[in-house]
Amino acid sequence: MEDSGKQPALSAESLAALQSFYVEKHQKQVEFDLFAKSTQNNPQDDQEPLDPIEIFTEDWQLSQFWYDDKTCDFYVDLARPHLQTNSLILFISSPTAFLRFKKTFPNYENVALMEIDDRFSVYKDQFIKYDYLKPLNFPNAQTLKGKASFIIMDPPFLNEDCLTKFAITTRFLSNTNTQTLLSTGIVMKSLAKKFGLHETNFEPTHRSGLSNKYRAFANFQNDKLKWI
Repeated sequence: MEDSGKQPALSAESLAALQSFYVEKHQKQVEFDLFAKSTQNNPQDDQEPLDPIEIFTEDWQLSQFWYDDKTCDFYVDLARPHLQTNSLILFISSPTAFLRFKKTFPNYENVALMEIDDRFSVYKDQFIKYDYLKPLNFPNAQTLKGKASFIIMDPPFLNEDCLTKFAITTRFLSNTNTQTLLSTGIVMKSLAKKFGLHETNFEPTHRSGLSNKYRAFANFQNDKLKWI
């Protein structure tokens, strides 16, 4: 059989789907560029503020799965009491909770996101590049040691090595009064307990809907968050 030398052609339906993908990708990039610019300049009063949670898309290669609104609001509400003393609030690999916090309290400065995804560097001094494989190697580590008042962490992988390294980081950042919340799969329950984090009554949920059952674990409780 002779080789005609012709490359296989995509069907009209496949071409349309591919074109739609690139159009959407371009639109997302335009929206992100506008958002990045808005973080550097004060938006005009007549401009509708961009919702950052809609701007930052999930990167599944980084095992990113965004919280839904209910979970974001619940976590931000847990952080609220710490604003009264201008205490340091840290979100470790928990970008959607951080974004909701920034939207809710735009003028609060003593807060930071520790995250490997460089897209969040648009938040400048409130972004700390963090790689859990190097749990104590991050910018201004010695300055931040023992200074956190409230920490939310959400390790990207459900395994012992990942959670253990996150625990090393949070222990370094904590003092005797630090409130720590771990948002992770229920399968990590026994290891979380070893790190002094109790299972609670709150079940985090995600926008994309995940098959793994999640739970919040914490070293504190209040009128809404209870140990079980």
